[in-house]
Amino acid sequence: MDSNFVASEIVRKLRQNHTARIQDLWDIIHTKYKHELSYYKVWDAKQKAIAKIFGDWEESYQRLRKLLLGYLDQDSGTQYNYHTIPRPYENSALSHYVYWAFAPCIAAFQYCRPMISIDGTHFNFNRRFDDPVLKALSLKAGYATYEAKFESIMQIIKEAKINLLRGVDPTDRHVAR
Repeated sequence: MDSNFVASEIVRKLRQNHTARIQDLWDIIHTKYKHELSYYKVWDAKQKAIAKIFGDWEESYQRLRKLLLGYLDQDSGTQYNYHTIPRPYENSALSHYVYWAFAPCIAAFQYCRPMISIDGTHFNFNRRFDDPVLKALSLKAGYATYEAKFESIMQIIKEAKINLLRGVDPTDRHVAR
């Protein structure tokens, strides 16, 4: 009983659940044929069955390149990049990562609101500031595109916080800012 035969027997189970454990696959063969297989033989059969279902790694890599080129062909503003790690002794390369961004997402990025994070704490403007004036100022700071503008708005927020601690009404126009 070789791994090709075992692969043909377990391919149906793997189509239903491709994350099936080796022990579960071993149990299928043992129940059906009353034959004990090594862990490696079942593992090898699982790899072959997965390749029958989804294709092998080289084929998947070629399909990924075609997919990315198809994205680029449909919309020339789409950007993609992938990084491989060369393996000179094996005369091959290992895929490390792939990312892509569609042109509409790139164009819409300028309208995203920046998030302020200090030491891993993300400021949620709806819960962080109870005072509507501070909330408005913090949102304004979030939309600030220049550092000087951001710093001036943050200074106003600091002064307003100090005035709140002193008990001064933030809506009072006579308070020096």
